Amino acid sequence: MKQKENRDNKSFWDRIAKLYTRIQEKGNKQLYETLIKKIEAHLSDEQSVLELGCGTGQLSLPLAPKAKTWLATDFSERMIAEAKKREKSSNLCFCVEDATALSFDSNRFDVVLIANTLHIMPKPKKALEEIHRILKTDGLLIAPTFVAEEKIHRLKLWLMKRIGFHVFHSWKLAEFKAFICQNDFELLQCELLPASPWPECFLVARKINGTMGKGSDFKEV
Repeated sequence: MKQKENRDNKSFWDRIAKLYTRIQEKGNKQLYETLIKKIEAHLSDEQSVLELGCGTGQLSLPLAPKAKTWLATDFSERMIAEAKKREKSSNLCFCVEDATALSFDSNRFDVVLIANTLHIMPKPKKALEEIHRILKTDGLLIAPTFVAEEKIHRLKLWLMKRIGFHVFHSWKLAEFKAFICQNDFELLQCELLPASPWPECFLVARKINGTMGKGSDFKEV
């Protein structure tokens, strides 16, 4: 059953790849403009950045020039094919990767960006383990994620699922922060942004060393 659900999930993203850029530009333009500004504040031209769940490059294209190198990945081959059509920056590279089984060496990247992806992954904990592995000591995780702080009409959720869009984890804000902390990350920034279908938690965390599942507690500042 789970294998079929995973196949259906990937099939959905492959199916909408050609429309994805227009969907995002129409539906979430203001949110992505805000995200670009907030993410940019954490970047420098000395950093190597890995992006997971890049889609067709909504964040990759404007942000890649701010880093030394930017490797943008997605598990959907068709998403990557569409992204490559838009590729402009010389330090930007698109490739297919599974966030739960990355092919990269440990301690390789300064920053990992995974935007609006963890909640639609069947195994987000495995993805966090991989992110922790490939980040350098004190490396940054930037993980903007929709959180279920507002109710979505049941009909809307049903329709989303019917077309193949699966929300595997409907975290509340506190639950999402705890999930990150419990997997060996120290939260540096957490801000709730207006968005649709749910509010967006703009989250930045630092890799800490330890046993997975025993991360630090988050304190509001």
